[in-house]
Amino acid sequence: MASNFQGSASMFESVTSADEWYGGMARAALERGIAIQYCLPSATDMLQSLFYPAVVQARASADYVNTRDNPYSLGGSSLLMGATLMAPSKDTLWTSSPQPGTMSDTEHNGLSYTTQPHVALDSVLATLSLGPVGISDGLGQADAGLISQAFRCANDSTLLRPSRPLSWVNSVLLNKTFGTPAADVRATHAAVRKSPDQAAASHNSHLLLAWQTAGDVALGPGDLYPAPADPGAPLATRLHVLAPGAAQQAGCEEGAPAVPACVALVQPGDAVVVPASGTAALSNFTLLAVYEPFENGAWLLGELAKFVHVSPQRFDWAGVGGGGKSGLRAGVRGAAGEVVRITSVDVNGTVHVLDASIPEGGLVVVDL
Repeated sequence: MASNFQGSASMFESVTSADEWYGGMARAALERGIAIQYCLPSATDMLQSLFYPAVVQARASADYVNTRDNPYSLGGSSLLMGATLMAPSKDTLWTSSPQPGTMSDTEHNGLSYTTQPHVALDSVLATLSLGPVGISDGLGQADAGLISQAFRCANDSTLLRPSRPLSWVNSVLLNKTFGTPAADVRATHAAVRKSPDQAAASHNSHLLLAWQTAGDVALGPGDLYPAPADPGAPLATRLHVLAPGAAQQAGCEEGAPAVPACVALVQPGDAVVVPASGTAALSNFTLLAVYEPFENGAWLLGELAKFVHVSPQRFDWAGVGGGGKSGLRAGVRGAAGEVVRITSVDVNGTVHVLDASIPEGGLVVVDL
């Protein structure tokens, strides 16, 4: 879309040309029940989209072949798209690398496109963007262990996502404004209702992603959004483990102390610190989950095997109550026969792990 007006002389013949083009396309799509994606739009395109219910998402990233700009551009563009209720879409992605080249690669400017340096980052960014997750691996090339962390299970492809698009924290833009080197840190949150009541208030957990950060990064005021409901309560944090298997649950064993093996605590008044991702290599990133405590002082860590540990697509609701060891009760969704491992920490700092079996109806209420 960035070239539509520059390349079409008719767009400059009338002040209504753009409205006619936008409106005609959007109305026709709405009549037919078709959703529209704006590809590589401008800021004015985003504002114009507010008039058209059929326009629901937009390409927020550069082309995937651009290994630097593809993941970088999402950080800022997602802010505007999220504000205009558009789902930022990341370009399609691989889940493994290298992969065999294709005829289209070799015939396009002589390129031989066989490697991607950040397939794990791509999978996380696409999942947390709220746009489509377009898996474009070659046949037999997909890393099922990696991408399965994005959705419920093999029998239920519902994506487990946050409640707003992952985007740069305030400090990134503040530093850029003053010409200060800015660490690339992005944030989002997942809001889950506190009870089955559709009008119930939400409980938030947060996700922080740091890319190519050589040192630890302390969040500034306002970087954690929405601000924690109880500023006088400690927060719990845990680094997500990408390698699927037992390592994702490591340190969080039933009856064991939560600190320091399972979670770290951030005391009131202290800054949340996002651990360094490592060197400046394009592949290096860290994904940190930040949990707010419930009113009884317990934390729901959720499903540690997924990118989003406490997603509203998995947890229909979660709140204080029931007879569980952590004093929490939750409605858990999934495919019939699926077993969901859920981790919580009680007010005394003890870990509890429960395996919830999903019944035919797809929803089970569990005491944690």
